[in-house]
Amino acid sequence: MPNLENLEILRQLHLPPVTQLGFVVRKIAEALPRYSALYAVRCWYETDLSGTRYEYRGQPIAQKLRSVLGFWGNMQIELLAPDETTSNLYTDFLAAHGEGFQHVACDVTNLE
Repeated sequence: MPNLENLEILRQLHLPPVTQLGFVVRKIAEALPRYSALYAVRCWYETDLSGTRYEYRGQPIAQKLRSVLGFWGNMQIELLAPDETTSNLYTDFLAAHGEGFQHVACDVTNLE
């Protein structure tokens, strides 16, 4: 968790604190014990992303993606497991890098 000095640096840079760490995994069931131990997550919540419209490389895709969320203090931990039969951002990430850290997220109040 950021200390007060780090929060002041974020303010000076006009950056909000990071609120989520995202990891791409092949299988949620196999990844849960590892990430639960690493981040002391006791409870995970599966999210339904099936109704979300996706585009990848300028084309609409029918992406199948499982996502679970847990919390490490105030930090949200997200595990994403794509259906590897469709090319998408996450399958390409797995092919290039294997399982692991993929993104951070920040809460913002305005996208302008």
